[in-house]
Amino acid sequence: MRPRHARAVNRALVLITLGWAAAAGMATARADLVDTYVMTNASAVCATLDSYPSVAGIEGIGQAIMDDGLTPQAAGEVVTRAIVGWCPEHLPELNAFIAKWTTAGSVVA
Repeated sequence: MRPRHARAVNRALVLITLGWAAAAGMATARADLVDTYVMTNASAVCATLDSYPSVAGIEGIGQAIMDDGLTPQAAGEVVTRAIVGWCPEHLPELNAFIAKWTTAGSVVA
């Protein structure tokens, strides 16, 4: 059974994944942090998913990003933007992650 903390973290990641487009309206400082993190780490996100192409891979990446000090929402945005922008071949894993944690289903084509 998954610890409650892990479930809460994963749900938080899903919420930002579902609403990542809305992040464009966030404060510049926060956007700069996420933009910088994505630009610096998108290739590592994609490489990790190349090795671990699964929901668990996405969860692990999200946890690692949070361990770097980003919020669950920012981590979800980083993961989503990296996949959409750099490795869209991993969209099925992203959609599976979303499907696991929500009833809304896929939001990324």
